[in-house]
Amino acid sequence: MPKCEMISRLNWFEIAHEITYRKSMKMENLRTLHQARPFRPFAIHTADGGKFPIPHSEFLAYDPEGTMVVALRTNHTVSILDLDLITELEILPSNGKTKRRARK
Repeated sequence: MPKCEMISRLNWFEIAHEITYRKSMKMENLRTLHQARPFRPFAIHTADGGKFPIPHSEFLAYDPEGTMVVALRTNHTVSILDLDLITELEILPSNGKTKRRARK
């Protein structure tokens, strides 16, 4: 086997591994935000400039393989997002519903 062909195969293996690693890390970050207790609202940004706010954990679902994300919008529509097109996860300010101490 020529040297250049072996190097080429090695590079493609490394690239494929890196893509898989990044995808799994992105899904892990998404799961961490989604399952955090107490829940903090966050937004998913996509490559086309879309922003999908997730105000509560019930507004998000994902497939077991971790390739698609389903975001329920506040206007009662659903968006199905490809994990590869998610570019950023933004933590949003809390919704203001905090427990207050009882006054003495």
